Amino acid sequence: MHTSAQGWLQRFRETWLQTGICPDPGMYQVESSPWLQEVSAEKGRRPGLKHFLITGRDAFIEVLAEEWSWTTERGLEGW
Repeated sequence: MHTSAQGWLQRFRETWLQTGICPDPGMYQVESSPWLQEVSAEKGRRPGLKHFLITGRDAFIEVLAEEWSWTTERGLEGW
């Protein structure tokens, strides 16, 4: 458990450098999304869409899609 933001940041950096894998890749699914509710209510829109958020250092992208997937080479324990 981390006792401070500085401790978490240090662990984050060390893990990334040691493993070559970002502990938090910045891809999230938004639950209870107002945007998704608005789009789903529009006539002619197909159901089953999900709201995804991809964050970067200087910007972010929001996506509505049915699914997304990725392939991992290996996972990080404890993240």
